[in-house]
This record gives sequence, C-alpha cells and structure tokens, in this order.
Amino acid sequence: MKTFWDKIKKGVDEGAAYLSEKTEQFTRIGKLKMDILGLKRKIEAKFARLGEYVFQLIVQEESKSKNIADDEEIMKMVEEINNLQKQLDEKNEELEMVSKSKRPEATSEQSVAE
Repeated sequence: MKTFWDKIKKGVDEGAAYLSEKTEQFTRIGKLKMDILGLKRKIEAKFARLGEYVFQLIVQEESKSKNIADDEEIMKMVEEINNLQKQLDEKNEELEMVSKSKRPEATSEQSVAE
C-alpha cells in the first residue's frame, strides 16, 4: 500500500517529467519556426534574383528572340526554388506533427486514483 508521501512524490516526479517533455517540445517548435523563416527568406531572395535576371534578359536586345524558359540560369534558379519549397513543406509538416504531439502517459487524475 502506498503512503500519502509516495503518492505526492510520484505526482511531483510525473509533473517534472511532463514539464521536461513540454519544454523540449516548445524548444523544437521554436527551432522549426526559425528554420521555416530562414527558408522563406531564401525563397524570397531567389525569386528576387530570378526576377532581376529575367528583367535583364528582356531588356537586352539580343535576348528578345530567345525563349526565357530555355535559359540554363533560369532553369537552375527555378530548380533551387523548387528544392527550397520542398524543404519548407517538410519543415511545415514536421512543425505540425510536433505541435500536435500529446503526452502518451496517463493523466494526473488517473495516478491520484491509484
């Protein structure tokens, strides 16, 4: 038979473990949000670079007859943006999973009933 103090100790231990898990979860969420922000900035910078490059091609007289989609530099930038977008999607999915994760153990109400 458990004594009153054993039950209190168990509750404190469970509470400390829960706080540790939540702290780890919030830390991971914060890191993922920073990663997502960084990826968004990289994507914006790539789009800006792509737009500037396309503008320069259009302005140049010799490129007016050239198909922009055939330009190797443009296709390289498009591929880089697509790769960054995939990474961003993966980070967003990971963030959603981490944010939704719940404590799998019994609630404190169940342990007090013991």
